[in-house]
Amino acid sequence: MANAAAKPEPRDTRLVLLVRKSERKRIEKLARAENVSVAEIVRRSISTYQSIEASLRKKHEEELMKYTIQMLEAALTSVNESIAGTCKKLDALHVELVKREIA
Repeated sequence: MANAAAKPEPRDTRLVLLVRKSERKRIEKLARAENVSVAEIVRRSISTYQSIEASLRKKHEEELMKYTIQMLEAALTSVNESIAGTCKKLDALHVELVKREIA
């Protein structure tokens, strides 16, 4: 059986907004220009806001991940340098102990 096209959610909830007169004029102008209702402009605005917010959140998360990776790489470099220094000191101590055993 073929999947039926998804039906749009019924618009059965009323929302009352208080806006400035200038905002009302702008939204009415947009609605006329798009040949849709003011309510449709509000619905589109909500969808657009959600898309933009999700995009910004993703971008912020990506930047945070890049920063975290940089910090981890710096910490790893520091640890590796510390281990290398410790190994050199241990090698020097080992050489010193060998010399003492020979003497």
